[in-house]
Amino acid sequence: MLKKILMYLLFCFAAAALSSCYNTPVRHLTSDIGMVKKGVSSEEDVLIYLGDPDKVEEPGDGRERWIYRQAEKTAAEKLPWVGSHFGSPQEDVAIITFTNKVVSSVQYTSSDPDEMSWEENSLKTSK
Repeated sequence: MLKKILMYLLFCFAAAALSSCYNTPVRHLTSDIGMVKKGVSSEEDVLIYLGDPDKVEEPGDGRERWIYRQAEKTAAEKLPWVGSHFGSPQEDVAIITFTNKVVSSVQYTSSDPDEMSWEENSLKTSK
């Protein structure tokens, strides 16, 4: 009887763990941005490929700019208390500009927020 109860609890735990992953939307900005084509893709296409933007700007002249941001951390960087000592997350930014609801410009950058820290470190050591 105890064995059946443990198996039932294990099954419930596994089902709950798997179902929580199912509803979590995943954005792979690095690969998905390649599906957005200048002059071809519409706003609806971009919503399908990338999901809702993190920020929307309207610079005028019938243009609209959607901004997507994603920061990725390695498993070591996700460790509590010590993760920050293993580096810094990579940050991806995509800026898509629409003119009359069709993509007119696609910009993508990927960087490490600490890329420019070498300048601060070299100034400190040279003094």
